[in-house]
Amino acid sequence: MGTLSLVFGIILIIAAIVVSIPIMMVFPFPYAWIVIIVLIIIGTYLIRKYDKDENKPKPMCEFCGYMALDERELHNHQITCEKKK
Repeated sequence: MGTLSLVFGIILIIAAIVVSIPIMMVFPFPYAWIVIIVLIIIGTYLIRKYDKDENKPKPMCEFCGYMALDERELHNHQITCEKKK
């Protein structure tokens, strides 16, 4: 989900910049800026969400040091961890 959020956020920001002039021609002045600002805010939010997901520490097995992707995978690993025994 993280990479998808980053790509979607970047696409939204680029779309807001690229289509700003046609939007200003179609919509009245204040509404065009509202649409552009909303697209940029949503894109920025998705990029920041991606950064949080990537920087979150990954769970690690206390017995062997195995780095799991999530808590469920760590739990399944610890059931069969060879160094635990």
